[in-house]
Amino acid sequence: MSKKNMKVFLSVLLLMFFSTSLLATCFIFSSCTPKDSTPNPDFVIAEEEARRSFNGLMACANKDPDSPGFGLVSDQYPATGSTSNRASIQSTAYLLGAMPGAIKSGWITKADAQKWVLGTIKTLRNTESFRGFYYHYLDINTAQRYLSGDDDGSEVSTSDTTFMMSNLIVCGQYFGGEIKLIVDEMYYELDYTFLVFNDGNRDLLRMAFHPEYSFDPVTREYNYTFYSKSRQRTINAGEKAPAGVSNKREFTNAWDTYAQQLIFYILGAGHPDPLKRLDKSLFYSFDRPKGNYGDGEEIIYATNGAAWKYQFSHQFVDFRNTVDEEGVNWFENSRRATIAARQFAIDQSVNYKTFNENSWGFSAGTSSSSGYGSFYGSPPVKSTNLDKICDGTVMPYGAISSIVFTHELSIAALKYFYTIPELQVGEYGLCDSFNYWEIGSDRKPFYSNNFHTINKGMQTIMLQNYYQDGLVWNLFNSYEPVKDGKAAIGLRKI
Repeated sequence: MSKKNMKVFLSVLLLMFFSTSLLATCFIFSSCTPKDSTPNPDFVIAEEEARRSFNGLMACANKDPDSPGFGLVSDQYPATGSTSNRASIQSTAYLLGAMPGAIKSGWITKADAQKWVLGTIKTLRNTESFRGFYYHYLDINTAQRYLSGDDDGSEVSTSDTTFMMSNLIVCGQYFGGEIKLIVDEMYYELDYTFLVFNDGNRDLLRMAFHPEYSFDPVTREYNYTFYSKSRQRTINAGEKAPAGVSNKREFTNAWDTYAQQLIFYILGAGHPDPLKRLDKSLFYSFDRPKGNYGDGEEIIYATNGAAWKYQFSHQFVDFRNTVDEEGVNWFENSRRATIAARQFAIDQSVNYKTFNENSWGFSAGTSSSSGYGSFYGSPPVKSTNLDKICDGTVMPYGAISSIVFTHELSIAALKYFYTIPELQVGEYGLCDSFNYWEIGSDRKPFYSNNFHTINKGMQTIMLQNYYQDGLVWNLFNSYEPVKDGKAAIGLRKI
């Protein structure tokens, strides 16, 4: 054989060898070509609603880079009337927390997302805060405390600050760099300890704070600053407050029973500064009322049974397969509450046309009877008067945001809602609520035709956790103070 023919022969032999090896490798690892490239239809519809919701949040944002309120997101869509300039710090942060998932899905480039996140975080960083806590509402144009008419202004909110910070932590873990530096600074300022008080029997956390109300221990009265859009002055002790303004206390209400606050204690107990670190006993001091609906399993229930109270902390903290020191599996508790809510809708379908096995969701949002409704819920609840929690209204996001607990039931609900064209708010996904009223009623069906951005935000985060394999969970729970906080309060894997 000639040298030329020999080279050809060896080339063919080598080609056959590598081809055979490649085929063998593909056979062994079964990874060269997917067996089934058909996308999961449940993931497809979940991502579609998440995409529309993300776009809805963006549609509500201040996009002017020269505005002091750049990045702030209005409280609702459409933003009209007397509250058109009201922005929610939690809704604003939801748009940021959804950015890693948006990048992964290709809705926005990483460069554009990073620019948006950094600009918005700087806006929030520059607003007024107290011990690391921020006003619930801001003016969307000025980023100042939101004022409405002659009232005393938005409160400093423990809940909204906590969920704002949780979204920012997600961004810090994902983007790193300057974003993480600012987020770490904001978290370090967060001091839950100044909210701790003793009610005579136990230590609890205060719910909200009005910095203009300062207590005078001598007169046992409150001095406070009265705010309005046109003036600011101090009302002295003993002086009658202006009409319509109540003598409120500096701190209002307390986290004395189970609601959305589980995450507070984790962020507080994991704080790197010992002087700002919460004692784990606070996690076990609030009431844990127990009950069940019908023949269902026992649930530690929220007072009015609202879905969002079972969902909020679970957007960020991965409670799966964990229990606390009292043996409570909080993830399982929310799963049971979701199943009970759906069963309540099924049982009430004999009274209301809105309800069926796929039409359920009892949560806060636009009410069909009273503007904004925060009273919707499902048993078990503290009150035995079901008229106080149910009037036939369904909040679609209430069912959808439980997707991490009951994905099959929540997907079935999502698919059902998508069969009703009137529930779509343009290109921004499902509206807040709808109601077909009582059986036998001839009232016209109610469709809210709007949405509250806080509802869209939570729904987006929960959907991303579902179809993106816990993306938000993974980012948030990788934060060292979160790890420390979970360990400090006694959460353990089972």
